[in-house]
Amino acid sequence: MNPSSLLTILIALGLIVVLFSLLRSYRQLRPVAPQPGREEALNRPQMAGDFGPRVTSRRIAYVGLSFVLLYLTAGGFHLYWAFFAAGPLRFDKIYGPLRQLEDNRRRRESESTLRGWIFDRHHDTSSTLVRYRYQNGKVVREYPLGEAAVHLTGYSSPIYGDTQLEKVLTGSFKIAHPETLSATLEALGREPERPVVGADLVMSIDGELQREAYEQIRRYSGAVVVLNPQNGQILALVSSPSFDPEPSRLKDAWKQLVTDKSRTPLTNRPLLSRYSPGSTFKTLVAAAAIESNLDQQLFTCRPGGWVPPGASRPINDDNDHVHGQIGLTEAFTKSCNQYFAQMGVALDRQRMATAANRFGFEIFADSRASLHADLNKQFWNVDNPAISLVLAPVRSSFVSCPKLALVDLALESIGQGFVQATPLQMALVAAGVANSNGQIVQPQLELARPSVVMSQAMSAATAARVRRLMAGVVSDGTASNILPLLADQATAAGKTGTAQREVIVRDPATGAPLTYTDKKGKVIFKKRPVQDAWFIGFAPVDNPKIAFAVIVEEGGYGGKMAAPIAARLIVRARQLGLLR
Repeated sequence: MNPSSLLTILIALGLIVVLFSLLRSYRQLRPVAPQPGREEALNRPQMAGDFGPRVTSRRIAYVGLSFVLLYLTAGGFHLYWAFFAAGPLRFDKIYGPLRQLEDNRRRRESESTLRGWIFDRHHDTSSTLVRYRYQNGKVVREYPLGEAAVHLTGYSSPIYGDTQLEKVLTGSFKIAHPETLSATLEALGREPERPVVGADLVMSIDGELQREAYEQIRRYSGAVVVLNPQNGQILALVSSPSFDPEPSRLKDAWKQLVTDKSRTPLTNRPLLSRYSPGSTFKTLVAAAAIESNLDQQLFTCRPGGWVPPGASRPINDDNDHVHGQIGLTEAFTKSCNQYFAQMGVALDRQRMATAANRFGFEIFADSRASLHADLNKQFWNVDNPAISLVLAPVRSSFVSCPKLALVDLALESIGQGFVQATPLQMALVAAGVANSNGQIVQPQLELARPSVVMSQAMSAATAARVRRLMAGVVSDGTASNILPLLADQATAAGKTGTAQREVIVRDPATGAPLTYTDKKGKVIFKKRPVQDAWFIGFAPVDNPKIAFAVIVEEGGYGGKMAAPIAARLIVRARQLGLLR
């Protein structure tokens, strides 16, 4: 039971006690007749003023004091919620917006007018993301891309509410601001003026590329993010598995959608799922090494692996590959774990943390830090701040503190251990390399916004060097298998990743986690090891117009599973004119 409910019960019980006391007091309003022999039995003289009204006055004084205390308690809670919790005196920037995200009291207002349409970057009625259609005498809301874009457009239902961009358009969501109490009360009693049709949204998304990205990943669980690294425009933002946002189909599938704990189709993976980035994180480490003038450093990749100082277990390469003495270019092309683990330790915690922060990672001194969606800052470069709130991504994290063992730093340097990243974050890492100035431009979802630099990830010279390293991965390294898919249509650069993690084993019939009891009698969840397939990169190599991140959950090797998906997207992007 939460504190508010408990205090409400206590106040109710207190009022009952007050009422009972008042009733007892009223019974004693008439004088009390002396009882012969009673005073003698008590061995005290009888007093003439010892009668009902005096006793009653004393009782009423106690009751009045109790009533005042109860009133102050109840009134204090009301004042707290009105003025502090969500009011003008102390507006909670996280709680306030989250509370209004679930506020359906505006439903009547939102349904009294037609919402605007959502267009893709072409702003054409033939390529809309959300629109109206006249069907069987009714005007119905239609989602032309269906499953391919629902995690971006959202859905609107009287039963299940509004989500994502639909929440912005319906008017059921409004940014909470610390207004004065008088203005708030005045607004409650006034019928607002509403247009017949709401304002449209014109997004930077390319509808055809969005559709193609979903077709490529729909058979798996994963995510795809494609953006322009020079101006930050998001071209595709896809999550799989997905679902149909059409209201009647949503109603039929809702129970399965909310109970599917293994596939979690309602999760917006590009923004809200955090993964170990695996070897794609070596892109960041390579940039840090070049910036720190350690790019000429040689390390030895030896049989049995490399054991970090103070550790007992070695860090090995896949299938125990041994590369001998190796430099940065060869290590990046072959994705040598031993090399980058040693490089991360050589860079030290501070320089690694600085590099990660420049790329957009949040730096934490504790691996248990809270990593909620950051509602306190406008992540997206948008004109409508509501978009930044309903599509706020969770934080990607890099843990760095003096107490952290060197083996943990080494593991983070190869994209394992405590480091966690969203697909959007890894797309921004690729975009920082692809940007001609080594900058990460603030991502934008609304079209025709002026570009805003979010951070200087590295110098322009370093970015050019890392672009050459990533080009080598496609031409001669772990992603060379995609060259036949690209043919002569485009050049590409990238970095593969294969990230290890453990997932809870669930009952296929019920979805409930399976457990076992150890020797000490402790109940433990059963887990199994899996490998997530990553590929990040950009195209074309000489003048990048798109940057991307692809992740396939439990997909195995990034070069075999994620890289071909990216290659087909590059070909489609060229056909759509996005590489010009």
